[in-house]
Amino acid sequence: MIKKTVIRIAAVAMCTWFLVASCRYNASTAENGTSLKPNSTEQPTPVNANALAQAEAARKAAIEAGVDQVAPDELADTDSQLNALSARSNNGENVNLELADVSARYNALEQYAKAIAAKNRIDELDFVQYSQTDYDAGNNVLTALASLFDDSSATGAQLLAQAATANASYARVLFAGFKVKAREECTAAFVAKRNADNVYAGVVEKTRYNEAVEFYRNGDKTYALQEPEQAFNNYSNARNIFQTLYEEISEKRRQALANGNE
Repeated sequence: MIKKTVIRIAAVAMCTWFLVASCRYNASTAENGTSLKPNSTEQPTPVNANALAQAEAARKAAIEAGVDQVAPDELADTDSQLNALSARSNNGENVNLELADVSARYNALEQYAKAIAAKNRIDELDFVQYSQTDYDAGNNVLTALASLFDDSSATGAQLLAQAATANASYARVLFAGFKVKAREECTAAFVAKRNADNVYAGVVEKTRYNEAVEFYRNGDKTYALQEPEQAFNNYSNARNIFQTLYEEISEKRRQALANGNE
């Protein structure tokens, strides 16, 4: 009996020792910033890996927005900063904070490129009249941003805030303009539909007529969802189809009448 008791005590002691050792190992790996398990062949994630990936993704988005065309010098400067930080990261230095700033700079360049594109579109569409105040506000921010880009003490967050403000100002101009245009196009589509109905387009060309009706309904839906540009496009598609049906059917009728009078 005594021998069995001694064996049980030894077994409990061994399990306790194993649990304590395991906890100490896990605590040690946590303090070292790794997630490796005992006997694992996995390698720890480099300290700057996520920050570097975010910076690269932000750069890609800026390029896709066209920043290399509208702000090539600012892009080159930011690229130089990223390259320098990548080199420091390769040497084992923790540069997460600096990389976060670079990511913000790329985000700012993306917003800046989008703001320039929006401004150009407003000018082409002659939408300034629909929200002169927002248009002027956007222009003022862009002017200030040009100086901020040259300020070596400016942070990425500051640049991003200004660029996003400019882009938002121009977006409000486009929103206001397309709301007006969508309402106008809705009226034009309704008139075109009425003309198509007068020549029984819904019977003669049922498939195309129903397609136009669907575009018109989608115009109503997207307008109600505060998507005026999409609403404008839907109403335009509806108007074009209704108008084409009216013209084609009317022409066929004229030809049929002409042939009957020969």
